[in-house]
Amino acid sequence: MKRLEALCTSLLSYAESLSPEKVLKILDSHQITYEDITSSIEQKTEGYAYGRKTLHRTQDVEILLLYWPPGVSSPIHDHGESYGVVHVIQGELLNENFQKVEEGKVRRLEQETASDGEAIVSVFKDIHRLSNQKNVPCISLHVYSPPLMDMGTYELVENQLSF
Repeated sequence: MKRLEALCTSLLSYAESLSPEKVLKILDSHQITYEDITSSIEQKTEGYAYGRKTLHRTQDVEILLLYWPPGVSSPIHDHGESYGVVHVIQGELLNENFQKVEEGKVRRLEQETASDGEAIVSVFKDIHRLSNQKNVPCISLHVYSPPLMDMGTYELVENQLSF
């Protein structure tokens, strides 16, 4: 728990000038493990298919801890005017990136996975979906700047796959 608080303190201390690159450096320097976050995990959150706990939220940054049960996905979404860094603490997340083809509809572009200690960066206007396709839970730390306000959701156009 102390390392998690130290990580959050470091992120908050740079909140006004936080960039994805800076978040990645801070995450790398703190090496958060499952043992550091066990008491902070929420396995269920109303309105979500996954557990979601806000660790800190200021006007400049939001730090979340997510618990992904096996087989669970987020909706296809964007982060509005925020960028996000997703750091996998335990397990593996699949990140699928999409391109808007018409209002509210997208086609798949590419995919990548991140496992223990790896991160996924999502910049302004990126459209993506995260999912845990393994048979074990995944836990990830999410940093957004500015905090999430508006998230658009999208529908996949099945006949326009492109990877």
